[in-house]
Amino acid sequence: MLFFTAVYNWRGDTRYGLPLEIGETVQILEECAVRTNCRNRKLLFRGSINVITTFSWYRGFSTKNRAVKGIFPSSYVHLKPCKIDNEGLFESVIPLEDPVVREVTLVLREWGSIWKRLYVEREEYKFNALRKVMRELLEWRRQLLAGTLTTDQTRELKLRIINKVDWGNR
Repeated sequence: MLFFTAVYNWRGDTRYGLPLEIGETVQILEECAVRTNCRNRKLLFRGSINVITTFSWYRGFSTKNRAVKGIFPSSYVHLKPCKIDNEGLFESVIPLEDPVVREVTLVLREWGSIWKRLYVEREEYKFNALRKVMRELLEWRRQLLAGTLTTDQTRELKLRIINKVDWGNR
């Protein structure tokens, strides 16, 4: 079993679409070369995880609600290292992700609610300022998840993230 984490929000605004929230854990059931034949394809790994990333859509479910299955863009999810306890009906998925990545995910969820409220209340300056900071955090989170940074770059980026989160929580 492979679990992925959503790296972007997606409304699921297509037929059979599965809405995703950033940081949400999903399990992939099938790969879909195109949206129309998703239900007829089986997920083939062929020994390399890179094979499944070449497809444009996946069919799967969120671990928050396993009963609801749907499709979503493959570019909206990232392989999630995890440990599975009690495999079967009562299994638990324990993420093995970096604590800074986890924290920025939770912060983005919380700030997303604040951002929506600022929009409704027409607080244009604060709305735009928060949008800018959230976009920076999203990009930095993506860089951490990509795993292409050197150790020094990772350390510097984590410090920038922590400082930005501290600034935003004031």
